[in-house]
Amino acid sequence: MTRIYIHSNGDAANHGCEAIIRTTYNMLKPIAGEIGYPTYNITNDKKYGIDKLVTLIPCKRPIIQYRSVRYFYNRLLSKINFDKYAASLYQDLLTNSSNYDVALSVGGDNYCYQQSYLRLAYINRTLKRTGLKSILWGASIEPTLLRIKSVREDLKKYDALFVRESETYNALQSADINSNVYLYPDPAFSLQRQPYNLPQNFIEGKMIGINISPLIQTLNFNPTLIIRNYENLIKYILTETDYNIALIPHVVWSYSDDRTLLDSIFNSFRNTNRIINVRDANCMQLKDCIARCSFFIGARTHATIAAYSSCVPTLAVGYSVKAKGIATDLFGTEKNYVLPVQEIHSETDLAKTSRYLFDHGPIISENLKKIMPDYIKQAYKAGSTLCNLIKY
Repeated sequence: MTRIYIHSNGDAANHGCEAIIRTTYNMLKPIAGEIGYPTYNITNDKKYGIDKLVTLIPCKRPIIQYRSVRYFYNRLLSKINFDKYAASLYQDLLTNSSNYDVALSVGGDNYCYQQSYLRLAYINRTLKRTGLKSILWGASIEPTLLRIKSVREDLKKYDALFVRESETYNALQSADINSNVYLYPDPAFSLQRQPYNLPQNFIEGKMIGINISPLIQTLNFNPTLIIRNYENLIKYILTETDYNIALIPHVVWSYSDDRTLLDSIFNSFRNTNRIINVRDANCMQLKDCIARCSFFIGARTHATIAAYSSCVPTLAVGYSVKAKGIATDLFGTEKNYVLPVQEIHSETDLAKTSRYLFDHGPIISENLKKIMPDYIKQAYKAGSTLCNLIKY
């Protein structure tokens, strides 16, 4: 049996990361002797039951006080000798990999951001030097990053690249990265539901689920504009429809907690008695809640994947290639299915875009019901292909 090391994923308080590790574990079970999972927050991973699936390996990063001498030294070091800087950050992660045969780099969108790829490249080449087979799993890659030679060289070092949408796949082909590249849906499309005890005023058949990420505020030139858009969307739903609204968190990290914005919006509309706050739960329970909505408008990618895979008409408030790529693969176009946060310019853009969803909900749902069974089968096929590559 093969010993597998799954790294570079966030902890389970990000329920997208939780969905990735749960579904990947299920796919690897037939061949895995042990699955090691380095974590920088073992408390969160235990809270959501990840320790029942894999061997959690606690890791630490140096704690450096903001604007201290060490802080400025590290900033300088990262610019003049990145490998030395990265070695201090990821010493635990890399040292613990020595007991394994294959390394799986996961996380979904780690290659969507310029600040991430240098550390991923360092981890990849270090693992390769130790003789491990290194595989990138379930990824989206920002096409503009492929203009950078070092990114292309890094990606070519992987033994295999599993990408989750065709925008990334096509960008890799254009960058002449076409060896051992596989296109399959995100593994989280195969996530099973677990019964969720719905809150009072959650009326099945009359609910619109809404998820907001603090991240999208940082990606628009006017963070207040984003909040105004959600407020105007809710006003539109309350005045023009008879639906209730469920505010659903999908990431509850202390430094990026969806509930911060959701609570603020809830307090603005609580007196209507038509809006509810959904409490935090594991990713399977949250998927059950999302699946019981009539429509879903989400910023977190894996919240939208929970909706798509449950055949719920969905609008993604996107911020990178992953939202566009997944929607295009499902619907043949991103138009009317993705609203890029960078393209929100007026206070009513979100409400206007959502109307297509509300007007065409039954058609969208029926289309998803036709395509989703095969799409989920393809997600499982990714697991079979991965297992075969690892074995041979």
